[in-house]
Amino acid sequence: MLYFLDRVLTIVQNLAIWAATLSLILLSLLVVSVIASRYFWGAGIPAYVGMAEAFMGVTVFSGLVIIQAQKGHIRFDVIVTRLPKKYHSIVESVNLFVCLFAFGVILAGSIKELLSAIRLGRTTQEIFTIPLWPSKAVIVLASLVICTLIVLEFLEVAGLRHRREIVGEGMNKLPDTFQGDFKHGS
Repeated sequence: MLYFLDRVLTIVQNLAIWAATLSLILLSLLVVSVIASRYFWGAGIPAYVGMAEAFMGVTVFSGLVIIQAQKGHIRFDVIVTRLPKKYHSIVESVNLFVCLFAFGVILAGSIKELLSAIRLGRTTQEIFTIPLWPSKAVIVLASLVICTLIVLEFLEVAGLRHRREIVGEGMNKLPDTFQGDFKHGS
């Protein structure tokens, strides 16, 4: 069962890499377009605030999935390294529990926002009516994946699961200069 979950999470993580990259490129193009349109025509692009909000949600939460999967997040290693080794797993477990609680709250809130956006049919308020629920759905999915990754990491710390190297397979395709930052964390 855990092997199947690892494979599914690997696929989701690889999709998150593409989603974050595409969203960041589109957000950059949107910003350049808004600035250019204001400079040349004296007016911005209609609905750019709603589009930017959607792109930012996808970029941030897809990026968080990648960071959590690669354990590239910054932990409080300064404190942990000063403690005796026998306390490392206890401190790491407390850290993971706090992270799980925080992302559980984010997940619950984002589910509520998604359901509200779908029920009310929320769209951007400008000339273009772009539905806002797809970006909120990405946030829900990303939060769910992050919570799942935290639970799996907790099982690793507890010694109930061994980490498989298939997690984050997409990162293996990056040049070596990038891998060092993501593979080992800090």
